[in-house]
Amino acid sequence: MSGQARKKTRNSNQKSSSGALQLIRASGSTARVLNLATLKERWGEDPDYLSRPMFMVKRLNEAIILKHTPREHERDFYEFSGQCVTKIILPFDSGHLAMGGQSIFFEQPDFLAVYADTIGRPENDADVQRDFRVLSELARLPSFDPYLLSEKLRREGFDISKRYFDISEADAERMREYVNEQIMKLVQLAFKEVGGNVFGLSNRLTSIFLQDEASADLDPLRETMRMSVDDYAKGMFAWKGFLYYKWQTVGLQRALKPVAKEILSIHIKQATPEDIAYLRAVRERIVRRLGQTAGRIRSSLERYDEAFNALTKHSEPGAFRAFLLAAPDMFVESGQQIAALNHITSFWRFRFPEGRRAAIDSWDAYDLFQEFESSLSGFDLDDSEEEEGDAGVVARV
Repeated sequence: MSGQARKKTRNSNQKSSSGALQLIRASGSTARVLNLATLKERWGEDPDYLSRPMFMVKRLNEAIILKHTPREHERDFYEFSGQCVTKIILPFDSGHLAMGGQSIFFEQPDFLAVYADTIGRPENDADVQRDFRVLSELARLPSFDPYLLSEKLRREGFDISKRYFDISEADAERMREYVNEQIMKLVQLAFKEVGGNVFGLSNRLTSIFLQDEASADLDPLRETMRMSVDDYAKGMFAWKGFLYYKWQTVGLQRALKPVAKEILSIHIKQATPEDIAYLRAVRERIVRRLGQTAGRIRSSLERYDEAFNALTKHSEPGAFRAFLLAAPDMFVESGQQIAALNHITSFWRFRFPEGRRAAIDSWDAYDLFQEFESSLSGFDLDDSEEEEGDAGVVARV
């Protein structure tokens, strides 16, 4: 590597503080943070985890990877074009995050050279190249939703243990109450003999389910759903995925409508009449697509509700069993749709805090709204929805 390249490498390789890493561990959301350091702590002795790693390079396989909104100084230095980038933090010691780590952005122009230099291996090393392909898939995805991630990597031919695809500790705690309500309905079928202790048992099984959905302690649920051991392992992974999606949509429903209204009403500064007309049309299309995408997510989750109700209300496990086994095919579509809505609502609230009148310069608006529209471009509109006033557009959200 040349002296000039090394100089750039040193400048491009940042340090992440110990406090930042500990905060990520405590509060990071599953969709934004892939915390491989925590997964190593949980599953480091598990044979399947060890035999089918996500990354071949040990230090990368213990990293913390983030969907990151670049700060202004980062945009100036790296010349990032998008609103979101993939940040890779390589802890100095994954077992002691208090020691901090080194961070690299996948989207920086010299990523592969910087990364190879950091881990002390050549760029053309077979493991480095294989891991680069996995990182490329991660960077393309709109979020680190583990169920979307699992299915996309499987389709790309990567054989990776299911242990790498789980919700974060922080999200598991946040969704505990919601999951417990669902578990309790099954407990009433599977453990009829416990009588008045249903609440206590469902709480215990919820903890087990959130920690390891394939645990043998949940076998009575497998018997209730009349599934084989192999199908049960796949089915419980899928069930956990749909519970995660349903829990996510609760927050999305609250956030989406006010953001949609603000997108339509934001003040565009320093704009020509042509700018105003163009940006108005773009914003109307975005809000219309937000509503249509939210409707498609609701439709997918209604299929889950129908199958689950057939099991819990009518003791008919066949529909729920069939739904769970087919569910991975739905993860890509539902996961991408939820991720797109989450990206738009969370980034909007980051840029424009609630309670303040939103305003933006016209040139900034072009970049922002074109990216929003691009993130929804895979979800085509029906022609019948093209003509609609503001009130109707927002009502659909």
